[in-house]
Amino acid sequence: MANDLLGNGPALVTAVLPSGGTSVARVSLSAERYLCDSKLAATIDRVAWRTIAGSTRSKVLDSQTEPMVDHKPMLNAGVMQWVSVYLPSYLLPGYPAVLHAFRADSSIAMVPEQVRQLQDVTGATQPFAGPTRTRLFVFDGSAEPMVAEDDWNVLDSKLKLEILARMRQLLEQTTESAEPTCDRVAHVARSGQMVSVRYNAFADHPAAEGKPAVIVAVQPSVDEWLAIQPNDLPADREFGRFLPALKFISDQSSNSPTLLNIARSVHLSQFHFHRKFGELIGMTPKQYMLECQIAKAQSLLSEGVLELSKVAELCGFSHQSHFTSRFKQTTGLTPSRWRKLVRQPGS
Repeated sequence: MANDLLGNGPALVTAVLPSGGTSVARVSLSAERYLCDSKLAATIDRVAWRTIAGSTRSKVLDSQTEPMVDHKPMLNAGVMQWVSVYLPSYLLPGYPAVLHAFRADSSIAMVPEQVRQLQDVTGATQPFAGPTRTRLFVFDGSAEPMVAEDDWNVLDSKLKLEILARMRQLLEQTTESAEPTCDRVAHVARSGQMVSVRYNAFADHPAAEGKPAVIVAVQPSVDEWLAIQPNDLPADREFGRFLPALKFISDQSSNSPTLLNIARSVHLSQFHFHRKFGELIGMTPKQYMLECQIAKAQSLLSEGVLELSKVAELCGFSHQSHFTSRFKQTTGLTPSRWRKLVRQPGS
């Protein structure tokens, strides 16, 4: 995203991750101090979720027209005006973000024309051309969609039913005293394709005004993960530090690298790497490595040249039966059936 998105004034971008959490992906120099205060950082996160929950393709929260009680820390920090603009996609296609712009002067209102200019800049610097279907959904305690309802309504019907069933189970397990409940499930769409979905259920969440909510994220592909570059999120150095590990796992997946080797590639301990990888990426290193192996297998199968046993060997599986089992578990099809469908799309 172009640097002029933030300009010279205090501004930052809060991006939603496939893990269901958020990251301050970009921040102007004049806004860095806001992140040093935990109360301010929490306020920015709450505003981001409330903007996303109330999103349209050009939603703006303006402190002058929509005051919020949880903005007090911002007022104490000298922020008198701010707007929060919904971005349909940022780091990954279909994963939203919020652009926040702040002003210390309350004597001159941020007029609608200025807000429109901010939205125009946001749209002009979107990294994904054309319309992108939302893959991040927020549901309230009644399992009703609060974000991107139109995209939810056109989602694969079988996938929707499976998501709703699992989401309702999680909501039943979530109580006011419970910790957030996380889950990652491989669902089967009508096409037979397996779709990986991450769930995060909360007893109270800012997107639902402090009431129960579930964040549902259809997970990205390996290629989409690998397309993210450290300069896409310069404000989150920790996330940026993990990006080389994604490439290392992808490059070495056929050799089945150990957790120790992967952690060493980014100079971290096994324990810290494993914990933070799950928090940031939304899956374990082992799960991500399997996805890399399956992606490589699909590429080889689509060429239609190699025997299945050779494909299994080149992708790091100990034997063909293990490969077949893991491939079907991940994609919903056997390698033979998958290759036939890809090589003969009309069949």
